[in-house]
Amino acid sequence: MSKGDLWNKYRLSIDKNHFDRIWEEVDSINRLIRYGVSVYDVVNRVCENIVYLKVLENQYKSIGFDMEKVQSKNLELKMSGVNELKNSGRLQDYLKTLSKEERNELMSKDLGLNGIISTINLEEWKNKQSDLSRNYSVSN
Repeated sequence: MSKGDLWNKYRLSIDKNHFDRIWEEVDSINRLIRYGVSVYDVVNRVCENIVYLKVLENQYKSIGFDMEKVQSKNLELKMSGVNELKNSGRLQDYLKTLSKEERNELMSKDLGLNGIISTINLEEWKNKQSDLSRNYSVSN
């Protein structure tokens, strides 16, 4: 079989320039150190391996996509309680019933609540400052 026949076998899988570089490299090595098989056979095996690597790369990408889907589902599950409270319009009121420590714990859970909780904490701090100021004024 010829180089052209082998190219036809892999033309849909391997770029022509890449194929030519592989052939030339194997051929130049073969001129200096003889392979136990023909250049055709060595290039064929190299091309088979390249095609297999592409299959593995596609599988890897697919697995990565599947992993992202599973992680997304896990995040949806983790967020389900928060989303239920948001959708019913009760999230902020519910968060206000929690202690500062409980709210801080929620902030550490990456639930997208940091802004709301920070606002609640700031409101509570302002109210406490206002009460302290009022109590100080009343006592004097």
